[in-house]
Amino acid sequence: MTDCTTRGGAGPQRKPGTGTPQPPAPGWARRLLAYCLRHRTDLFLAFGAALVAAVATATLPLVLRHVVDGLADGTTASLTPWTGLLAALGAVRFGASFTRRYRAGRLSLGVQYDLRNDAFAALLRLGGAQQDGLRTGQVVSRSISDITLIQTLLQFLPNLTGNVLMFVVSLLLMAWLSPLLTVVALVVGPLLYAIALRSRRDLFPANWHAQQEAAEVASTVEATVTGVRVVKGFGQESRELTGLEERARTLFASRLRVVRFTSRYNPALQAVPALGQVAVLALGGWMALRGDISLGTFLAFTTYLGSFVTPVRQVATLLTVWQQARAGAERVLEVVDEAPVITDAPDARELPDDPDRPPALSWRDVTFRYGDGDSLLEGFTLDVRSGETVALIGAAGSGKSTAAALLPRFYDVPAGSVTVGGTDVRQLTLASLRSRIGYVFEESLLLSDTVRANIAYGAPDATDEQLREAARIACADEFIERLPQGYDTVVGEQGLTLSGGQRQRIALARALAADPAVLVLDDATSAIDARVEATIHARLHEATRRRTTLIVAHRRSTLELADRIAVLDGGRVTDTGTLDELRSRSALFRTLLSTAEPTAAQPVAGPPAGGVTADLWQREGAEAADTEEGTAVRAAQALAEAAATAGPGRGGPGGG
Repeated sequence: MTDCTTRGGAGPQRKPGTGTPQPPAPGWARRLLAYCLRHRTDLFLAFGAALVAAVATATLPLVLRHVVDGLADGTTASLTPWTGLLAALGAVRFGASFTRRYRAGRLSLGVQYDLRNDAFAALLRLGGAQQDGLRTGQVVSRSISDITLIQTLLQFLPNLTGNVLMFVVSLLLMAWLSPLLTVVALVVGPLLYAIALRSRRDLFPANWHAQQEAAEVASTVEATVTGVRVVKGFGQESRELTGLEERARTLFASRLRVVRFTSRYNPALQAVPALGQVAVLALGGWMALRGDISLGTFLAFTTYLGSFVTPVRQVATLLTVWQQARAGAERVLEVVDEAPVITDAPDARELPDDPDRPPALSWRDVTFRYGDGDSLLEGFTLDVRSGETVALIGAAGSGKSTAAALLPRFYDVPAGSVTVGGTDVRQLTLASLRSRIGYVFEESLLLSDTVRANIAYGAPDATDEQLREAARIACADEFIERLPQGYDTVVGEQGLTLSGGQRQRIALARALAADPAVLVLDDATSAIDARVEATIHARLHEATRRRTTLIVAHRRSTLELADRIAVLDGGRVTDTGTLDELRSRSALFRTLLSTAEPTAAQPVAGPPAGGVTADLWQREGAEAADTEEGTAVRAAQALAEAAATAGPGRGGPGGG
């Protein structure tokens, strides 16, 4: 999310994936409180129980004082109610502590749930340009690690609040018991404040940097695991391991710096109160021996003083937990606050769904660029009639995939207009627009789920017959039935257990299952052989519903299936027509097809000398020589691969 702005909280913030702190924005604690108020019952019970436990704990030394003084005076007969009170206070402490822990856990888990949902919803709202800037490791780190830090803080706060109240009540009671000893106990207060202030200055930046480095390690691991076949294919395991070691070493150093600061400040915050405790014990013991205070008063005072250790220790812990949670909250709220660029207009209307008349498509003088780059589309104009199939062809980087991506508003155009059904897409609701368009990408990303679940992804309510019909039209039914569990076979992550052609056919079936009025095939059959591709298009025409179809194509066999072909050059349409018309009049079109044409003088490779596959080589060579399409298809596939690996290499639709 390199373009996101920071609006989430106080302290030095920075854009995800960058190392530049951004100006602080106040209010992260108030934002977190607003999330807590969504769970008012848990919030009030957690803090209320903590306060009850604190009052009960602060009352115990007074009862103990009365009992000790009564024993010293020999008045044991009147101590029975006081011992009963001690037992009752213990029961109250137990019940309040149980309620505090349970409700604080529910509160922290509820806020964690809400934050994670809001962050995920914010990611789904982002437009194409914003999605292009996402870094998976950063997003995962903010959605898991940073939110867990916030959960830890919320579990910790009720207990700390109760202990702070106990500290204040105990201090007032100590002042009532012995003002002189109270003053001696508070002498170390300024020193504690100075240490806490210094630790705050060091711990927050250190924790922020550590969390950022943890996200970078997650990004490195995610990229390596996702591209593990490329890593193994080029034998770069040691290189990736070295890169991860460098990232992990930086994270280790950053975490070690946090540990060094924590090791310096926490023991100091815990040791300083002990100095005051020594002075109080010495002076209080001397006063008790002289009779200035009773033995029970001295015992109660030392009990109060001993109870100060827990709040001070928790304050020391809070300095670390608070700064970690603060950094985490700002990073998470940065994602939540990321405003989508592409939204519904106030007067947006629904795109009608007429099964008998699919919407026409139109681009009018469209200009578009990615970020600050050069214009990819410049004066792009094209009309696709209702129910027509139009193919786009052009050199790499000519804007074919970009033009297709403008239909469902993955991006908005700065100049010109894109219309679907005669209405500008910016005046249509995103839900109705995208539900009418079936988009099949060249990179067919499948879920790590069953084949059935993948096909039904766009139509969760589709019947089994509808899913099988979509698979039949996509020519996927035959190979699906041959899978171990058929439609219930679980494909691997991103569908890598299937071949490229099989993934593309399942992706096509997924789009068809939603019964779209407009079908966009962004080089979606590049891994499918020409014979199967022709069968798919024939079945698409035979389907009961007419569709307006836009095809981004590289292969001649694909172009032959279109009613018209649009030739792109330099981000604009230079000519449109049928395959024969363009071959006769367009030099650019002939150039684009030149590598797909058979070369008459090119000999067919022969078999290995004495090889057992000689007959197969002869038969395959004869078939290729007799069929112009055989050679043309293979050459066109080479052209498609070259085009797919060229271009700007963007992360959006088309991929380059």
